[in-house]
Amino acid sequence: MKHIALKRSLLGTTGRATVLFSVTLILAFLLREDTSILWVYVLLIGSGLSGMVFWLRFAWPERTTRYLSFAACVLIVFVLTRVFSVIDWYLQGDALWKWPIFTAHPEAAFLKAELVTVLGTFLVVITWISTGGFLYFIPPIESLRSQKTRAILVVNYIISIAIVILMRLFGQGLEFIRMFGVTMNYLAAACVFFLAIQRKTGAAKLKDAVVLTLPVFVLSLSGMKEGMIVALLPILLVALPMMRGIGHRMTVMAGVLVLIFFVTTFSNFVRFSYWDQGREFSLASAIPGYIDALSAAEDRVNRKGAFRQFASRANASAFQPWAIVWADEKQLEPEMMFSPIFTVLIPRIFWPEKPVYRTGWEYGKMIFGPKIDTGDTSVGSGLFPSFYLGGGWLALVLGSIASGIFIVGTQRLSAMMGGTLFISLFSYTLIPYALKFNESWPVAVFVAPVLTLAYLYPVYWIAKAVAGRLPQKRNGYRRPDPERQWLEDRPS
Repeated sequence: MKHIALKRSLLGTTGRATVLFSVTLILAFLLREDTSILWVYVLLIGSGLSGMVFWLRFAWPERTTRYLSFAACVLIVFVLTRVFSVIDWYLQGDALWKWPIFTAHPEAAFLKAELVTVLGTFLVVITWISTGGFLYFIPPIESLRSQKTRAILVVNYIISIAIVILMRLFGQGLEFIRMFGVTMNYLAAACVFFLAIQRKTGAAKLKDAVVLTLPVFVLSLSGMKEGMIVALLPILLVALPMMRGIGHRMTVMAGVLVLIFFVTTFSNFVRFSYWDQGREFSLASAIPGYIDALSAAEDRVNRKGAFRQFASRANASAFQPWAIVWADEKQLEPEMMFSPIFTVLIPRIFWPEKPVYRTGWEYGKMIFGPKIDTGDTSVGSGLFPSFYLGGGWLALVLGSIASGIFIVGTQRLSAMMGGTLFISLFSYTLIPYALKFNESWPVAVFVAPVLTLAYLYPVYWIAKAVAGRLPQKRNGYRRPDPERQWLEDRPS
């Protein structure tokens, strides 16, 4: 009965969201001849509302699935990017129409790009839900509350923190080592969340989340802002349920916005002061330098410049039409979009001549022209426009459906590899993957979860072996194993 109710909810929610976006698309099409950019606002606001309707009206099985599941994160990010896109269009206006590629009908390309993105997003979410993504996600919290689980989480937390420190000391310059260190940082954040929620009182949960998050956050400061946000996410997830009133929750959300400001400005400072200049990152020098830059109100660090840049980087609508124009008016690029998926994981020891895949760089050269020096800059097209660029509407539909099936397949594989706790840890580490899903290249969509599993499982296996040798409290009553019970009760 529960599965029938989910299917009915999915069908009804999809219908409402589709009708809303269709009306918006038609209205924007009729208004496109207007000299103002009102139709752009109508289109972006309407598509954002359709994603919000999908997220709010669907009957998510558990509270965790509404906020932490892959499908929920994809929808939430979809809505937020439309909000920042509207802000960026308001700040920059007609300047965003200065495209590096010519087309006689830019408005039509813009409308088509948004249609492609909305259709692809909905197909991925529908596929993930209908193929059983909920069955291989974080189980009810009660099934994770046991002495055995806590011991495994503590050991995982310690090992992951130690690995990140070692990677920072001895793994500079190696891409494989860097990605391994990033995944370990996500694993440490996942352990923080699942350790904190095992406490019974809200105050104890928040205390554990804050204390355990500090090392994870400090180690994420030299990376991308996504890593900093994921490191701080356990505190937000623990604090929000404690805020019963709307005023308290608004206060928390205001604090989140302030935090995003500092994370964004610090990330910009690290990028411009260390990465772009080839300097080695040092936290001891970065923090005083950031404070000085903030007080000096430099354009790249001050609140106005940071907010404008954050909105601009989140505004995918400004550059996604470029791929549509190239596909419709020049040619499709299936080799560029799809060939790395099948060959990128082949070890170079077996294929010494394997090319170095730089899809974003190659795409940038294609759009801007080979004579334009873009340096090492990677230009994005958005996942669903890249599907369209690789093979038109058929590639968009098949690629979106395959993406949803693939994510569920990796979650199912994690269940076979490690059981309930490993499913939970892997699902949490998919959050940053879901946050960047819409702006990824196809190769990243189909390779990143596999690499994450490959990085996580050996560490989890070692932690489980070490935790099994730790002394356990014993009494006359033997509690049933919640992990085994959940797996036995799970629908086939």
